Amino acid sequence: MRRIAWVLSLLMSKTVAGAWPPVAVDSCDEGLEASVQRQSKALDAEYDITGGGGGGLRRSEDGRSTAPFVLTGDRRVILLLHGFLASPPEMRPLAELLHERTGNTVYVPAIPGFGGPPQAMRGVRLEHWRFAVRDALAAAEKCSDEIAVVGYSLGGGLAIEHLLGSSEGQVASTDSRIASLTLLSPYVRGARWQLSRLGVSAPQALLGLLRHAMRLERVRLERVYRWSGRRYRDLEIVLQDPLIYDQAFSLRGGLDLLALDRRLRRLRRRLAHRPQLPVFLAVTAADRTIDWRAARRYVGEVFANVEHLEVIDRDRLVPHQIVVPDARRNPDAEALFERIAGFVAASWSRAEEVG
Repeated sequence: MRRIAWVLSLLMSKTVAGAWPPVAVDSCDEGLEASVQRQSKALDAEYDITGGGGGGLRRSEDGRSTAPFVLTGDRRVILLLHGFLASPPEMRPLAELLHERTGNTVYVPAIPGFGGPPQAMRGVRLEHWRFAVRDALAAAEKCSDEIAVVGYSLGGGLAIEHLLGSSEGQVASTDSRIASLTLLSPYVRGARWQLSRLGVSAPQALLGLLRHAMRLERVRLERVYRWSGRRYRDLEIVLQDPLIYDQAFSLRGGLDLLALDRRLRRLRRRLAHRPQLPVFLAVTAADRTIDWRAARRYVGEVFANVEHLEVIDRDRLVPHQIVVPDARRNPDAEALFERIAGFVAASWSRAEEVG
């Protein structure tokens, strides 16, 4: 039985990477709609297998789901990439405001491994996350040569990696299709409290111990929150919405997140030319999930044109989830969204001048 399970896991790990083949389409709208439908079907099938026949994308009785979506507008495309443990609807408030303010098409794909049953991360690796970004950009290209990328948390880290280098390890030039890059609490390195004084990643050592020695696959976030003495405030928004957010931390996913960290550090050391595209960076000093100082420093080092840098003051206690409007935790989210919309609109104008 164990060997059968291993073979199925191996097959599934290959299935995700090949589950979204290119789709021949005739129009922009059909292209993105086809991509959304293709992703949804692939993830439903994958999660049903990993969930033991009771999986699939999460859906609620009121019609909400964790499926990817597109808001149709003009031929310019804004691509939004969601965060770790999350799913596309996490980005819906920002997506709707950008769509309303700019009139652009807004496309929010799914990053595999999230938004399904607790076992959804089985067979998913860092390469599958990278493939999802490449696939989303390929779908967006069917609509326009002008694409604005907005990456939050994990999505931000993956966007940075895509711009700095290919998955084969060769440093790449800036993708000419991308007119601007918006990074919101981007994952570059975990928060400082996650690092030991020896310079060894505490999560990496702990995840390895739990996964291999104790044979654990996941840790419930509610337990993590209690273990932190309820001081890990970033988890409060996650715990209050079990549809959008996974309620357990996958140890496999955590190891891949740390692999992305190492990959980004290697790319910085090998970088020959700094991309010139305009960058908008926003972080919060109350973040307990990422090292916001490291993110600010990294983005400033690898990108030549950080036009907008915003650090939300620690005293305002805005958590990691700066893309989630919340009357108590993040009351000024809409004002941030407005600034992002203005930045994206200005980047289109600059692209026209250059063209």
